Amino acid sequence: MGIAYFEVLKVLKERFGFGELDRTENPEYGDYYTNIAFKMAKEKRKPPVEIAQELSKEIMLDGVEVLPVKGYINFRVEDGKLCEIVNNFAKGVELKKNLGKRVLVEFISANPTGPLNVANARAGAVGDSIVKILKFLGFSAESEYYVNDCGSQIINLALSVLHKIDPEKYPFPEDGYRGDYIEDLAKEFKGEKFEDLEEFGRRIAHRILDWQKDTLKRYGINFDRFVLESEIRKSEYPDMVLRALKEEKSPLRIRWCPLF
Repeated sequence: MGIAYFEVLKVLKERFGFGELDRTENPEYGDYYTNIAFKMAKEKRKPPVEIAQELSKEIMLDGVEVLPVKGYINFRVEDGKLCEIVNNFAKGVELKKNLGKRVLVEFISANPTGPLNVANARAGAVGDSIVKILKFLGFSAESEYYVNDCGSQIINLALSVLHKIDPEKYPFPEDGYRGDYIEDLAKEFKGEKFEDLEEFGRRIAHRILDWQKDTLKRYGINFDRFVLESEIRKSEYPDMVLRALKEEKSPLRIRWCPLF
């Protein structure tokens, strides 16, 4: 679509010396639009609607439909043209040079404190597309979902659920979580025993993670791995990183030497 944008822009500049083009908010009006008719109205002493009608007849673009609408000139790139652009681009891509190169794409990684939302859906569509494009280009691409299941947010999640279970014993936390899903969790975890508040909150967070995984499945996104912060903390990796940072030749040690 980006290549089509530049093709339309080139025609506008060559024919009219005008190079402003924006994406339409409503797909019913096409893919792009220009307000060139409004810019030329004073000079031509004609209403923008009439100018747009005239100019649209002069603009000829293969595979692009020109639509004058209320003084604007809109452009819709036909499906066949899009396929042609993608195929031409793919012909110039050398796939072999990327074979074996590993790429890790981490995306969405929503906090496990509530259901996924529309913003996560957008991130999911973009991230999953990037992984598929990288694989098409020959990379060994993997997708990762990082789960922040530690810290104050997990404690606040636990207290939010406990408040629903026993409001007199557990006051609602200042940064607590609200919503019908908290009531559902309270019913599910009522009566469960725990010694550590964060560990109890982690159990709840992992239940929410199950919901998120189910949503992702229905959305058509399959991650290669889910990485839990709690597991990283228990592993040898934090010590490995600290040892590496303490080495004399570490660039991070040179930059942050006061920390060590």
